[in-house]
Amino acid sequence: MVECILLISSILFCTVSLYRARIGIRKAIQQRMLDIANCAAGSVSGDVLKDITKEDVGI
Repeated sequence: MVECILLISSILFCTVSLYRARIGIRKAIQQRMLDIANCAAGSVSGDVLKDITKEDVGI
């Protein structure tokens, strides 16, 4: 009986830990992507960006 309770509690603990770790990693990745996008947006001139056409892609 005690072994069964220990097994169930450890399974629940591991499941919750993995779930929270996955959420934390996803948040960290999203924040890093946002930081990179903000950095890229700050380095591109709006005047140059409005003049870009479909023909300019890949140049």
